[in-house]
Amino acid sequence: MVERNYLFSTKLNGSFNEAVKGVKKALREAGFEVISEIKFSDLIEDRLGIKVKKYLILEILNPFMAYESLLSVLEAGLFVPFRVVVFEDSDGNITASLFNPKETARFTENTVFKLIAAEASEKLRNAIGSLHQSI
Repeated sequence: MVERNYLFSTKLNGSFNEAVKGVKKALREAGFEVISEIKFSDLIEDRLGIKVKKYLILEILNPFMAYESLLSVLEAGLFVPFRVVVFEDSDGNITASLFNPKETARFTENTVFKLIAAEASEKLRNAIGSLHQSI
């Protein structure tokens, strides 16, 4: 797993569809729901006629954490839901990456929001980190 201040990322085994299935399972086990899927590669091909490698954007949230976030900072909807991307690189490798929720706390001084972001960060880091073992 690659971990930087702003993201968690890991290479995945199997086909793209198997990887997406594994990502969704790991997120669900961590308490996060996929609330929308953007098939970015299909969108580019449909709108621009350009064939690109598979690229999927998942918008996710933990309903309770999202609710607590909104109670603490009304503008929390700017940061929640979080996004996970699953993509195929030019070599055919599959990767899952996610913006570190803890980084969103830099935009507010609200202590409750910072605690929620830290908890979300830990849960999602563990979920992404478990993927290379479970797929």
